[in-house]
Amino acid sequence: MKNITVEMLLENSKKIEKKDTVKVKIKELNGAVLELEVLNRMEILDILSSNSADKDSELIYTSGKIFKDEKLITQLGCQMNPVEVVPKVLSQSTIVNISQLLMAKAGWNEKFTVEEVVEEIKN
Repeated sequence: MKNITVEMLLENSKKIEKKDTVKVKIKELNGAVLELEVLNRMEILDILSSNSADKDSELIYTSGKIFKDEKLITQLGCQMNPVEVVPKVLSQSTIVNISQLLMAKAGWNEKFTVEEVVEEIKN
């Protein structure tokens, strides 16, 4: 069994810093593709602990640059709460599916990725 080194940690930090994106085909928009950024743990925790009643829409809004378009926000009358753009342009089932995908891509639905090392006591 190999012990973790500083070099391994530094190399892993580079992977973690890199922002991944995911492309989602939206059936209700004739199969058009929506590109979203996979959020990091702290960004997701901020959303989960927010006062927002619609955390799925907030997750999608935060992940997708297109939803922050001023023209879109203004024409839909969402200046006071831009997150409301999401449920005005996507169906509830699409919102839930995208939210679940984003959480999975961020590693929130993974099984254990660590394993406890138990050393046997020798008599």
